[in-house]
Amino acid sequence: MYDLIIRGGTIVDGTGAAGYEADIAITKDTIAAIGEIPAEAAGSEISVNGRIVCPGFIDIHTHTDFSLLINPRAESKIRQGVTTEIGGNCGGSIAPVRENTLKGAQFQLEEYGMEVDWRDMGDFLGKLEDAKIGINYGTLVGNGTVRNVAMGLGERRATESEIWKMKDEVARAMRQGAMGLSTGLIYTPSLYANTDEIVELAKVAAQHNGIYATHIRGEGETLFKAIEEAVTIGVKANIGVEIAHFKASGRKNWGKAKRALEMLDEARDRGVDITADRYPYLAGSTGLTYLLPTWSKDGGTDTMVQRLKDPQISDKIKAFIRDKAKEAQDYWSNVILCTDGSTVEEAAKKRDMDPVDFVCQFLIEKNANVSICHFSMCNEDTDLIIGHPQVMIASDSSAKAPYGILGKGNPHPRAYGTFPRAISEYVKERKVVDMPDMIRKMTSMPAIRLALTRRGEIKKGNYADICVLDYESVKDKATYAQPHQYPDGIEYVLVNGKIVIDKGENTGELPGKVIKGRPEL
Repeated sequence: MYDLIIRGGTIVDGTGAAGYEADIAITKDTIAAIGEIPAEAAGSEISVNGRIVCPGFIDIHTHTDFSLLINPRAESKIRQGVTTEIGGNCGGSIAPVRENTLKGAQFQLEEYGMEVDWRDMGDFLGKLEDAKIGINYGTLVGNGTVRNVAMGLGERRATESEIWKMKDEVARAMRQGAMGLSTGLIYTPSLYANTDEIVELAKVAAQHNGIYATHIRGEGETLFKAIEEAVTIGVKANIGVEIAHFKASGRKNWGKAKRALEMLDEARDRGVDITADRYPYLAGSTGLTYLLPTWSKDGGTDTMVQRLKDPQISDKIKAFIRDKAKEAQDYWSNVILCTDGSTVEEAAKKRDMDPVDFVCQFLIEKNANVSICHFSMCNEDTDLIIGHPQVMIASDSSAKAPYGILGKGNPHPRAYGTFPRAISEYVKERKVVDMPDMIRKMTSMPAIRLALTRRGEIKKGNYADICVLDYESVKDKATYAQPHQYPDGIEYVLVNGKIVIDKGENTGELPGKVIKGRPEL
């Protein structure tokens, strides 16, 4: 006797194979049988005739970390079919936290009324396990986080003893369940690490069977050189490489995607285990501070804000920003403030200010804590990237909700729409890939990349992480102006055998598991 039968759907199993009609029987948290299953064989069943039944989506690049403690339902993710996600990306992870970094970590969480009561990765993962969560969660350990622990936020090379301290922190995090090392090589303090330093940390992650996930050291003018560095780290550390949100950013760099993808293929031909991920949008999202020169960020947020307040230094910063904005006449109309959804051009006009003066003043007012969406990519490059067989889909977003504190501001719509949009825009509309291959990019491919066992494929014996969707109606609804909107067409989502989304509504079940790396292998 099974617990549940999903009856009558078209199974797209996640491998890239064509769909087929069959029933799925579930016992506890596991797929127990696939085929024609008698009606009397289960206590309950769901009829899904005409619907696609696929593995739950695995969001390999996210920034969902502490937000699961605020709202464990992970609303914006589960409602688009995501059943597993990986945090700790772009060089910043939730742990470790040490006495010298506690103040900064606590400041980040103050607006949520949370206290940083963990220190190690194991502490945080244990806290999530105790709290119960609606999706499966795993995390990387960030090189920026461990660098801050070892030597602060300064722009300098690490000493040998500091590198050893960082290696110890990475090893500890990996033993406690981290799935690899991440870098964010345009963000402080990650960007101050040279290649050799990163190789040393990546070697530690490799020894514990982790991956190296990187926001490379430039996605525009320095794109090719940055890819070369990622490949070099993979080779020298003997580690699998995942390039995050693969793109050619900035109008003058459009067209570089073709060569960038060729570099990916050439590295794989040489035996480098390298893949990439990408969100299905033409705008990225980052901090407004990305517009500032690297030297102005030396020493961390407080020092940077003081530089912005100093007239002589701020003049140099403004000159740098103005030069950057020459890329396009409509530059400031393509930078959207996530605080209220207005563009920098609109916000500056309201204050009767020059856009560059506004940017610097706004950063001072917000203590440099300003997120933006920035239209910097083109359709031609994005089609090539998403269509490439070694590129998977990822949101690059934390979990949100249209209610409570996670509903504040105007985040990038990818928080709510990434996976439905990948289907509606790049399968149905633009026909970049077919449906089985798109499902592969969102399920088995990230599962293989992360060495997740029993996930990412509809297969007997695997965990029952399942998404049921209506192909005809599946579509993202979130926009840049109104991002807090759930998608259409996601009808059922099961996590570890429990129904979390039932006919589009959240049941309140919290069956998610903390997924840890495999340091014992």
